[in-house]
Amino acid sequence: MIIDLSSYNGKVDFERVNKVANIERVILRGTTRNGNIDTRFIEHLNGAMKSLPDKCIIDVYKFSYARTYANTALECAQLLETLNGAGALTFIEHIWLDLEPFDDKSHTTQECAEIIAAYSNVCKVYNKPLGIYCNYSYAKNILPKWAATLPLWLARWTSGDMGNVAPFKPVLWQYTSKGKVDGISGNVDLSRSLS
Repeated sequence: MIIDLSSYNGKVDFERVNKVANIERVILRGTTRNGNIDTRFIEHLNGAMKSLPDKCIIDVYKFSYARTYANTALECAQLLETLNGAGALTFIEHIWLDLEPFDDKSHTTQECAEIIAAYSNVCKVYNKPLGIYCNYSYAKNILPKWAATLPLWLARWTSGDMGNVAPFKPVLWQYTSKGKVDGISGNVDLSRSLS
C-alpha cells in the first residue's frame, strides 16, 4: 500500500499505521503554493522513518503552480533547497511533479513540456529522480509523449482499472482519494505499485 500525506491529513499515528497496513511507500507534500514547507512535513517524515519498516520508500510531491520554464525552474529549486535546508533531502528517493489544473485552467502540452523539462533539469543537479503525477485526462491528452521516459504516477479514482495511457506506462496507480487507514483520521489517498 502507498499513502500520500500533507498537512490536510493532520497528525498521523505511524505506529498504528504500521500495525494494520503494509506500507511500502509514503509520498509527502514538500511545499505549499507560497513555497513554505508543508506544516506537517517534518513530523510526517520523522514518523515514517521511525515507525515504518526500513524497506519503506519516502518520496516528495510538489503541486506545480508555474506555467513557464523559468518560473518552474525557480519553483523546483526552491522546493529542493527547502528540503535540503530542513535536512530532509537525503532521505527522499523520488520527487513527483504534480500536474493538475489550477486557477480553473488546464495546462497546454507546451506548458507541460516546459514544466517537466525544468523540473527534470533541476532534479538532475540535486541527483534526485523525477516522476510525474497526473490524472487520466492529462496523461491521455496533455502530457508531451516524450515524457513517457519518466515514471508516471497515475490518478484514476472513478474506474475499476487505470485504462490505457500509452505510450505512458504507469509505475504507481492512485486508485482512491477516500481510503481508510487506522492511524490516519479522515480520508487518505491510496496508491499501489505496478512494478
